[in-house]
Amino acid sequence: MRSFSICCSVLSLAVILAGCASTPERTESQFPSPSTSGHEYSTLRAQLLDLKERDQSARSAVVAAMQTAERGEGGEIRFDEAGTAAMKAMNAIDAESSAFLERMIEHHGWPTIDMVGKDGAGAAWLLAQHADAMPELQQRVLELMEPLVDQGQTEGHLFAMLTDRVLTGRGEPQIYGTQFTNDREGVLRPSPTIDWERIDERRARVGLGPIAEYAESLGQSYNEPISTEPMPIE
Repeated sequence: MRSFSICCSVLSLAVILAGCASTPERTESQFPSPSTSGHEYSTLRAQLLDLKERDQSARSAVVAAMQTAERGEGGEIRFDEAGTAAMKAMNAIDAESSAFLERMIEHHGWPTIDMVGKDGAGAAWLLAQHADAMPELQQRVLELMEPLVDQGQTEGHLFAMLTDRVLTGRGEPQIYGTQFTNDREGVLRPSPTIDWERIDERRARVGLGPIAEYAESLGQSYNEPISTEPMPIE
């Protein structure tokens, strides 16, 4: 069975293939000090936006390779040489971005909207969303983001999406239906989700649109058959 997680937001539509990320390498980078003024955080914002752009470029190449790749009997993707190279490039940017987030958190915690703007804060979230090789980092980011939601310093729908990412990464049912996976017939379906009958109520509370619209956008973007019937909770 082919399986991959998908995240969709106002910032991006990106795909992560399960088990493909590598261990981050530590590289040096300059960070503002904890006492840095809002104006001087422009450097950090620029770094985050650059990493986001590279993240999305790498994922676009993987999605393009997926759409033309041969499929096995169980729907698994069989990448050619170019597709394999695209996957390696995506792994590399994920590793670099995860290491960057670790160092950033050590220096001044999680970036707020006041620090780096809504786009910079969203970019930081996206990099964390794709740090599947480092679940402990994703959990740490989730803890740092949680109090910022009520303060208006991070967006609720982003916190909700990372919540689902962390839960599905642990093999637990998600809450907001943001993570999809392929069933044995190759159809994209929501990963196991609690209380499915009230899914749209929970999504609305955090600023996410109806699950049917979300699913339709995923199917169109990835040219995949899609269903809103969730995978069963085991």
